[in-house]
Amino acid sequence: MVDWKDPVIIAKCGAIFSNLGHVCAGAYTLDIFVAFIDYDWAIITRKRPWRHTMILYFLCKYTMLLSIIGMLIALNTTTQLDCQALYTFNQFFGSAAIGTASTLLMFRTIAIWNKNLFVTIPLIVLALGHWAVLMYSVTAVKSVFVPEYKTCVLIETGEGNHNLTLNLLYLYTMFVDLAVLIISTIGLLLTPGRSSLWKLLFTDGIVFFLTAFICNALAASVLLLDLNPAMNLMFSIPAACLTAGAAARSYIRLSNWSNQEVYVHGSSNPVALVPPTSSSEQASRAMTLATIIREPCAPSALSAVSTMVS
Repeated sequence: MVDWKDPVIIAKCGAIFSNLGHVCAGAYTLDIFVAFIDYDWAIITRKRPWRHTMILYFLCKYTMLLSIIGMLIALNTTTQLDCQALYTFNQFFGSAAIGTASTLLMFRTIAIWNKNLFVTIPLIVLALGHWAVLMYSVTAVKSVFVPEYKTCVLIETGEGNHNLTLNLLYLYTMFVDLAVLIISTIGLLLTPGRSSLWKLLFTDGIVFFLTAFICNALAASVLLLDLNPAMNLMFSIPAACLTAGAAARSYIRLSNWSNQEVYVHGSSNPVALVPPTSSSEQASRAMTLATIIREPCAPSALSAVSTMVS
C-alpha cells in the first residue's frame, strides 16, 4: 500500500500537481485568447452593444486568469516570497471565478422564469450562501517557502478539520449547479414550443452542469480521502478552469445566437421565425429585432434570455 504521507510520494505528487497546473494554464490561456479575438474585442471596440451581464462574463474569465498567473508564480518561483499571501491571492480569485460562473448561469435561469419572485428570491439566497462559502475558503490553503527546495510548499488545506472548508466549497457548488439545472430545466419544459433558442439553453445547461459537477465531484472526492496536501488540491485547478471556461463559452454561444435569430413577442410565449423569404420580410424582421433589443424587459421568458446578452 502506498504511504501518501511519505516525503518522496508527496514530492512526486507535487511534481504532478505542477505539471497539471501548467497544462491547465496553457489550455485556459489559449481559450481566453481565442475568445478575446472572436468576442471580447468586439465588445471593447463597441461593435457589440454593452449589457450589464457582461460584467459577470468578464469577471468570470479574468479572475480565473489572475488566479492562474498567481499559481504559475507559486509553482515556478525560485526566490523567497510570501507564499501564504500568494496562495490566498490565488484562492480568492479562483473562488471568485467559480462564484461568477454559477451566478452567470443563475441569471439565465431567472430570465427563463421571467423574473418570477418565487424563483428569483430562493436563487438569490442560494447565491449569497455560495459566495459566503467561497470567501470563507480563501484562507483554507496554507503554504510556506522552503529554502532547501527554493519553492512554495503546501502544508495544509483544511486547518486540521479534515478539509471541511474546501469540501464544503465543492459540495455547495455542486448543490448550486444542480439546483440551477433543475429550475432552469423545469422552466424550459413549461415553455411551449421547441425553438432553436430552447434547444441551445437546454443543451448548454446540461453541458455546463455535467462539466462542473464531474470536476467538482472529483476534487471533493480526493479531498475527502485527505491523502496529502498536494493531492488534496490536485483537481482544484482543472475544476475551476473548466467551470469558468464552460460558463463563459455558454454565454458567448447565447450571445452569438441572439445576433442570428429573431423572435417575435406575441402574447406570453416566444415563437421562432422561419428564415425570411424576401428582402422586405428580412427588413421587417430586422426592425423587429432592433425593437426587441431596445426593450428594458422583454415580455417573453426566452426572449428575455437572449436580450440579456444580445
